Amino acid sequence: MRKRFKNRFVNIVIAVIAIFVIIGITSNTSWGSNVFGGPVKLIVSPFQALFSWIGGGFSGIGNYFGDAAKFKQENEQLKIKVTEQEDQIRKLAEYKVENESLRKALKLVSNFDKYDRVGGNIIAKEPGNWFNTFTIDVGSDDGVKIDCPVVSAGGLVGRVVSVSAGSSIVISIIDPYSKVSGYNSRTQQLVISVRGDINLAKSGKCRLEYVDENIEAGDLIVTSGISGIFPRGLPIGRVTEIHQSSSQLDSYAVIQPSVDFGIIRDVIVLKKKG
Repeated sequence: MRKRFKNRFVNIVIAVIAIFVIIGITSNTSWGSNVFGGPVKLIVSPFQALFSWIGGGFSGIGNYFGDAAKFKQENEQLKIKVTEQEDQIRKLAEYKVENESLRKALKLVSNFDKYDRVGGNIIAKEPGNWFNTFTIDVGSDDGVKIDCPVVSAGGLVGRVVSVSAGSSIVISIIDPYSKVSGYNSRTQQLVISVRGDINLAKSGKCRLEYVDENIEAGDLIVTSGISGIFPRGLPIGRVTEIHQSSSQLDSYAVIQPSVDFGIIRDVIVLKKKG
């Protein structure tokens, strides 16, 4: 049985070799003039076609995988370009918002001709959602001093409490240690003080102390200029709630600052001239 299988295998090998030899011979153009060329070609033509088809198939498969690799590489490159363009668009949108914010802030302080102005970016802040105290990237090298007012597009942000050569620390009006004197822009009456409150600071708000019956929701409170630190007329915020008590000492109002202390990113420091 094993010998029969071995003989059959040898015969198959010999037959395949013979076919290849014949195909090689018939590929010679001079063979066509030979009298045996026609019959032999007739026999081997199907085999030639078969081998040609198989060769073409392998070539096609190779081309397919080559194209697939090429397309994959091009796809990855396109993805990188799209990501880069999306990043550029995002940065341009941020620059636009920042530019608009600075324009509004400059317009706000344009009437304060007794002050020079220097723009700064917030580079650090205390943990939490709100900017109670934070660090800006301008300092004594830029002429910034302690108690310099700090403003943003909406209005008053706070004041400088610490200065180094290249940076400064700012305490905002929502910090519990902050106090600002102001007046009601509707009634033109002075108010005792707007100060930070531990509980209200959690929602980005502050407190107006010792309110009387003349205060109303929606009133705009602005700086009075009495302290000598802040110029008169900077928006502080609007009254949103009024808590009256039998005693004026216990009555207070809640102020929603004109500045959004959840998203503030850039500020302007006011420096007194001279």
